[in-house]
Amino acid sequence: MTGLDTHAKAKSLPPRTGRTVALLGWAITYLDEPLDTGDAFMLYEQRTDSGGTIPPHREDNHEAFYILEGVFEIEVEGEAKRYEVGDFLAIQPGVLHSVRNVGPGWGRIMTVVSPGSQHQRFFDTLGEPHNADADPPPLTEPPDFERIARVAEANGIHFVPPPEAGA
Repeated sequence: MTGLDTHAKAKSLPPRTGRTVALLGWAITYLDEPLDTGDAFMLYEQRTDSGGTIPPHREDNHEAFYILEGVFEIEVEGEAKRYEVGDFLAIQPGVLHSVRNVGPGWGRIMTVVSPGSQHQRFFDTLGEPHNADADPPPLTEPPDFERIARVAEANGIHFVPPPEAGA
């Protein structure tokens, strides 16, 4: 079966065709959604330009990253490490981490979270529908941290306030 069919015995998507949202300078393309997996997990590809960042946060779920393209710095509990194409990292619930594209251009990460419904609600609430084949819009001003943190908390994601938000 090919296309965006859900509730099927098999699901297949051509490259850059899944349902996509743009959020904080990232394009997030849903590949296997919680509705498809009984909320066992969510599999998605996230893509951002050089400098794209996911701020420090903890989650109530398991999360794993597989680097598809580019170079990322992922900080786990205060220890930063570079990850390149083919590198894998799994993070247990409750572990503080952040992600930053430190390469010279676009980077892509295949990500799985388990369970997946909380991440999907977070993305759907804050993200804007986006063409999976288009670059996400860059951030042009600081994001509304209070709103992001409020939506995140409701979905098991706990962001650390940036210094200016905590002042």
